[in-house]
Amino acid sequence: MGKESVLEGGGEDRLDFTYLDDLVAGIILVLSEKRALNQIFNLTYGESRTIRELASLIEKQFPGVKFEEGPWNKNVPHRGTLDISKARDILGYVPKSPLEDGMEQYIDWYRSIDFAEIVK
Repeated sequence: MGKESVLEGGGEDRLDFTYLDDLVAGIILVLSEKRALNQIFNLTYGESRTIRELASLIEKQFPGVKFEEGPWNKNVPHRGTLDISKARDILGYVPKSPLEDGMEQYIDWYRSIDFAEIVK
């Protein structure tokens, strides 16, 4: 849209990004493991990354994209790494796509879509 995106708090907050294929693999494990019944699992990558790191990956793929730093929104909680050890132990869950790989796959998919056809 030609506008700069804002990195709240300078992009230093952390999120545990998860690629869709890893999530789906985890859900399949949950559905196929009897010990998973009535259990709660974190199905993430298990390693938080900064929003600034995500922005850097986007800038490499889309050189015209610009980010500006802004103040932290005090209404948004700080996040970080989620513990996936229970999912590993009970389900054998092992995510395969770190942020770099997942973003590359997502961007490849995004570029392959003809949005003009979708919105008709």
